[in-house]
Amino acid sequence: MHQVRDDEINEFEGTEEDWRLIGLAAAASSEVYKEAPDIQDGVTFKAKGNTKATVIYVEELNGQRVLVVAVRGTVTKEDWMLNANGTPKKSSKLLEGSATWHGGFLMVAEVMQKKTAKAVAEAATEDDQIDSILFTGHSAGGAIAQLFYAMKLLSAPAYADSSIGFQKVHCITFGAPPLASVHIPHGQPPLHKPGAFLSFINEGDPVPLAQEEYIKALIDVYVLSNDDLKKRYSQGYHVPPPRLRVSGTCVVLRDVDPHDAEQMALQACITNSEVVEKKLFGNPYVHPMKVYLERVKELGVVANATIDG
Repeated sequence: MHQVRDDEINEFEGTEEDWRLIGLAAAASSEVYKEAPDIQDGVTFKAKGNTKATVIYVEELNGQRVLVVAVRGTVTKEDWMLNANGTPKKSSKLLEGSATWHGGFLMVAEVMQKKTAKAVAEAATEDDQIDSILFTGHSAGGAIAQLFYAMKLLSAPAYADSSIGFQKVHCITFGAPPLASVHIPHGQPPLHKPGAFLSFINEGDPVPLAQEEYIKALIDVYVLSNDDLKKRYSQGYHVPPPRLRVSGTCVVLRDVDPHDAEQMALQACITNSEVVEKKLFGNPYVHPMKVYLERVKELGVVANATIDG
């Protein structure tokens, strides 16, 4: 399995405020997995058919009110079927149909779009000011969160009116699989004001890179002998080029001293999606949301940011 090299990264220099927002995203992405999420004065959508469980609520953060939209990742058999439906689809509502999207995730987002946008609009028209909106989620939930973010910033009709009034639009995901044939853009001000767009990836997590050819290559490495690998890849082994791309600013969480079994020295670092897409990650044990939450908490402590969840 590959590791990110030191010359391919820069340290993620997040402020205390940044880590509080990241901590809010991680806590919400963890909370939405519960059968009865512990939220007050919020809205909870249960998973049903082609929809994913979602919680929408307002949180006070750094003296501002953040509207959180958190989408649950893979739990049910229906979730797995949607994940496997990677047939590329176009959407005339996004990027004027110039990009293709993961078919299963696009279908879910389109089914949920009006219902979710209505809840967002109702929260945004309450008497108390809502300063920003945060889309978040883990795994497949992170992919749907990124689609909601794209719909918001690229003016999908159901979201256009509810965008007005937010100072910033954030998207922070954890272990989200690749979603589109292009990098999702941040959008254009003045109507839409992009905030943080961060894609957290635990080094070794295969899900953020998972697509058909990548999975085949990963299986080859696990199953084939060295001699068989040399035969199949006579020109030398390489990670297949991605059809779907990693979006957002890639923040890789890694152990800077992986040879020390007794203690983990965590580092958050920024790298280009092109760097990550050339790595072969194959450690499913670092994919669960609880692992991401634990690491965000630990790094948040270093930044003096109190993180609940």
